[in-house]
Amino acid sequence: MFLSAEIAKRTGVWGIEAEEERTPLTVELDPEACVRFFRDAEDARRRYAGVFEACRVLDLEYEAFVDELEPSIAATQRFLGLEPHVEPPKILQQETRPLSEAISNYDAVSARLGDSPWASFLE
Repeated sequence: MFLSAEIAKRTGVWGIEAEEERTPLTVELDPEACVRFFRDAEDARRRYAGVFEACRVLDLEYEAFVDELEPSIAATQRFLGLEPHVEPPKILQQETRPLSEAISNYDAVSARLGDSPWASFLE
């Protein structure tokens, strides 16, 4: 998700609707910025968990949602009390290459995240 946001910031394109709009861009990421991004996301998640602890909450993970799109959408609809109806996505992922190809300093990012709770995001 961090890579996608960086690519969108640099290109000004936040979503594509067709394969031919995909413009592969290899970017250098600041490993410390990656850690801050993931740490901030975890902090926000904890804060909001406390706010909503008395509510029914469906916990979604971005990676799982992307990998299992149709079942994830159906599960979300059922959680909301809706009959599942999955439409094909109208937007596509901007980056589909392996992270090791899309991040020019992948080794440095991988080394920094290696022993962190976010190491699995590089798989």
